[in-house]
Amino acid sequence: MSPDPTAAAYPRRPGNLVQLWAGEGPFFSRLSRAMEQARRAVWLTCSFFHRDWRLPDGSLWWDALQQAADRGLDVRVLFWRNPGFFSGQNIFQGTPEDLAFLRGRGATFRARWDSSGSDEHHCHHQKLWLIDPDQDDAIAFVGGMVKTRLDTHVRVAAGHPEGRHDATLELRGPAVVDVVHGFVQRWNEAAPDPSSPPPWPDAQAAGPLPWPSSLPPACGATEVQVLRTVRPGIYRRHPPPPGALPFAIEQGEASIWRAYLDEIDRSRETVYLENQHPGELRVLEALERALGRGVRVLFVVPSQPMAAILREKARALLDPGARYRATFEALARLGAHPNFCLASLIHSFSPAVESREDIYVHAKTCVIDGAWMTCGSANLVDLSLWPDHTELNVACWGQREASAALESLLGAHLSGARGTHRHLVEAGIEAARRNAALRARGEPWTGTLMALDPARYADP
Repeated sequence: MSPDPTAAAYPRRPGNLVQLWAGEGPFFSRLSRAMEQARRAVWLTCSFFHRDWRLPDGSLWWDALQQAADRGLDVRVLFWRNPGFFSGQNIFQGTPEDLAFLRGRGATFRARWDSSGSDEHHCHHQKLWLIDPDQDDAIAFVGGMVKTRLDTHVRVAAGHPEGRHDATLELRGPAVVDVVHGFVQRWNEAAPDPSSPPPWPDAQAAGPLPWPSSLPPACGATEVQVLRTVRPGIYRRHPPPPGALPFAIEQGEASIWRAYLDEIDRSRETVYLENQHPGELRVLEALERALGRGVRVLFVVPSQPMAAILREKARALLDPGARYRATFEALARLGAHPNFCLASLIHSFSPAVESREDIYVHAKTCVIDGAWMTCGSANLVDLSLWPDHTELNVACWGQREASAALESLLGAHLSGARGTHRHLVEAGIEAARRNAALRARGEPWTGTLMALDPARYADP
C-alpha cells in the first residue's frame, strides 16, 4: 500500500527554539560542546561513518563517544548497514573487522545495525544527534552532515575549511520529542540481515528503549514539524508521542515531499534552495508554477554532480524512456525564466576558466519568503522524497528564524551581504550571473556564487 502523501506522523508544534549551523567546522564544534555538557545521554544515527573521521580539534569522533560513555552517559549509535552497497569505505557495516576495531578500542557505548537487507540501493539516510533526550532541556541536531571524506571524483577548493558546504539545524522545545520518537522507533526495530552483527556490546546492554512520554516545555516562539520519508513495511505501528495522533507508519511516510510541494505552491516572493541533487520532478514543476507567479528562485547545487547524477543525465540524453529524462527536461525549462538561477559555489581566488576550485554542496536546505525553512537529510530526488530511503527533516515557520537562516547561508556566499529575503535572493541571482560572465572572461569574481546553465547541468 502506498503512503498517504498528505499525512505526517508528527504534528506542527509551537514553542520551539531553532538555530541553523552552516559549515562543518562550526557545527561539529557546537556538537562537541553539547556532548561535553550532556548529563544523561547521547544518541545518534548517521548514514555514513568513515572510521578515521576527526572532529575540528583533530580528535577521533570515537574518542568523544567513549569519553561520554566513560562519564556514565547512555551513548547509543544506530549504524546503517547494507551489505550490497557499491562502496563500503564510508559505511561502518559491523563486519568482523569493524567489531575487532571496537574491541581494540575498548568501546563501551551501545550500538545497533539497521540493515537495508537485500536491497543494494536502499539507504537509511537520516542524520541526527540527541543530547539528554529524556530531559526538559533536550537538544536535537538534524541535518545533512556526515562523518566522511569527500567522494574521490570531487575536486574541492583548498581554501574552503571543509571542501564542502553543509548545514544542520539545532532544535529545542516540544518538537524534540518527535525526533526522539523516531530514533526509538528505528532503534527498537533495527532490522538485521543474515550476516548482521548482534547489538554491541550485547543484546541486554543495547536493549530496547522506552517510548517518550512527556513533552519538553516551550522555550521559544517557532512552530516546528518533524518530517520523514519512510518506505512502507519498514516499521510497525507504535504508540504516538505525546500530543500526536496514531499513525500507520507500516504504510510509509512522505511528509518531506509533501511539505516541499505545499510551501513552494504557497510562495509569493522568493525560494532559496541548497541541495546535492538538482531536483525531483514534482518539485521542479512546483518551482515552474512559482516562477509563473513572479517568484524569484535561486537553487544552489554542486558544480560537479555526484557520479550517479552524471550517469542518469547520460542515459536521459540517449534514451527517451530514461527514468530521469522528464526531470532534466523540467530543469532545463526553468532556465528559460528570467527569475530562475541555478548556481554552484566556486572560490573567488582562482579566476582561471580551466581551474575548478569547487565547494561541494551537500546541504539539504530551503528558505521560502523568509518565513519558512527546512533542513535535514533529504535530497531533492525521488528516492529521498517519495518513499524509498529513510530520511528526516525539520520544517520551521517563523520569520525571525527563517530570515536569520537565509542570511547565514546566502550572506556567506555573498561575502557578508545582509538584508531582506527578497534583497538577498535578488543579489544572489545577480552575483551568480555576473560571476559567470567574469569567469568566462578569465577575470576575478567576488563571493562564491557561480551561475550554471540548467539545460546543460550534469552533461557528460
